[in-house]
Amino acid sequence: MKSSESVALARSVLDRCLALAGKPVRLRKFLIERADVLHGVAPESTGSVWSSDVARWDEWASMTPAVCDKPGGLLGYRRGPYGYSSYDDLIPELAGLCSMTRVEHWSCDLRDIHGFSASKSSTTRFSDLDAMVERDSPELIADISPAGMRRNLEHRGIALLHAPGQDHFRAFSWTGGHIYVANSDGSHHLAAARYIARKLDLAVSLSAPLELHEFDQLNVYRLRQRFGLYAIPGRLLWADGGVCELLQEMQAPFYWKDMPIHEAWMGRAAIFLPLSDRRSRAAADQFARCGAFDLGKHLADLARPVAPLHELKVKSLRAALIAGEQSGEPRPFDQEAFLSRMRAGAA
Repeated sequence: MKSSESVALARSVLDRCLALAGKPVRLRKFLIERADVLHGVAPESTGSVWSSDVARWDEWASMTPAVCDKPGGLLGYRRGPYGYSSYDDLIPELAGLCSMTRVEHWSCDLRDIHGFSASKSSTTRFSDLDAMVERDSPELIADISPAGMRRNLEHRGIALLHAPGQDHFRAFSWTGGHIYVANSDGSHHLAAARYIARKLDLAVSLSAPLELHEFDQLNVYRLRQRFGLYAIPGRLLWADGGVCELLQEMQAPFYWKDMPIHEAWMGRAAIFLPLSDRRSRAAADQFARCGAFDLGKHLADLARPVAPLHELKVKSLRAALIAGEQSGEPRPFDQEAFLSRMRAGAA
């Protein structure tokens, strides 16, 4: 055997021995060689007028692979009594990553609507509803007048006005508080009315329930305290000699989960490295040193309060208080009658 081959073999054996001792030597080499794809993540776009283009972090905890059919379930690998093997676990911080507040009686101005959930134009990306109307429905904005606006608002497909309870508003904290209409029809006519209202500076109040989805900052903090979180190409995780095998070689526990459905995360997976384990902690340090996309920091950035969202929450609270005041005079609570109704319903 040549001297160079002997040195390479000896180095390989040494690296494997170090890995068994929890030293991420081979993992570091693997990550360094692929540094160009580790951190090449496009930012999440928040400008599209379609709510389907929003990364649904509120649904991430429930995405497959499902574990125990409960939100927050993760699959992973760890050392056990029968060697390094797969296992599953429920992570409460992940289950509570986002919350949803529903305000039944909520109002906003037509001009404040950012987008829709359904439209015939949804195959084209628009950053502004005005651009959509100008390209796809110019005939609806030919008459820039209050009468032209009213004709658009009379369209029967606008359920917010003509079928109360069918459609509702939706907002996500990580889009800066943009307001979307969760609709089934009427997008072009409502967008045309919005276009005219903006041109004429006319206020038009719309009322419907609001669903506000937002990050739970405490659970984001706890998740970061518990795990090193990185988003990496899925092919690096499962490739022969890839991240999964190298972590197994180190006997380092980890979890994994596909990223939310969004173009920024296409083909990427999240890896959760428990910081309470020294081997996983050493692996997390190498991901950070090699420039892997820091998913924990990204979640913290998305969860940071923004002014438009604060205004939206204040407006929601005000709407709830008004609804309570208009619900009638307070009545004494009859505990016995309440318990009787509960017992009758359970019978």
